[in-house]
Amino acid sequence: MKWTTTLQTTLKMGVILLATLMYSAGAGAKGPNHPVDGDPFTGYGALCEILDMGTYEEVDGIGMLRDAEMRYRVVTDRPLVTGWHTMTMNYDQHLNSGRGTSWGAGVFEPDEYTGTFTEEYAITSRHFVWDIYGTFIGNGDLEGILVDYVSTPIGIPDPLPVPLDFCGETPVLGLEIFEGFILGVE
Repeated sequence: MKWTTTLQTTLKMGVILLATLMYSAGAGAKGPNHPVDGDPFTGYGALCEILDMGTYEEVDGIGMLRDAEMRYRVVTDRPLVTGWHTMTMNYDQHLNSGRGTSWGAGVFEPDEYTGTFTEEYAITSRHFVWDIYGTFIGNGDLEGILVDYVSTPIGIPDPLPVPLDFCGETPVLGLEIFEGFILGVE
């Protein structure tokens, strides 16, 4: 009985997590600022792996996820913003209204550059729609560079606008348009 309850809770949390990620931004995403001196980029991001489902529980109509870890592949028209994004996600979401908050941290590792970008984020949702936007902050050889971005999930369209091996050997779990501006590049 306990195992069944645990399995049901895990499956429910997984469905909520995937729904949150796949349908998260939609209309209403604020997007990055559009600075005159920033270099624009556009491309795709894909949820490739859920490295750790974290812990999920429901208390008084609030779904609470802690310490889920996910890995995204991001490919844009700028090599500086092409690489792997690993992030830790937490959220509290009202299961009736869809209002909630999410927070966590991430590391973005460009394929062709030494150094990483880090981020700490906090986003909110209304009616189960998450407004996803953030800033990567350069470290190491990338110090002084900022990347403002907006991520707009588009599910898994048919046909898929990226190659089937976009994530390497793991399948694409959800696709998003990933765009914004690079600041601090001379």
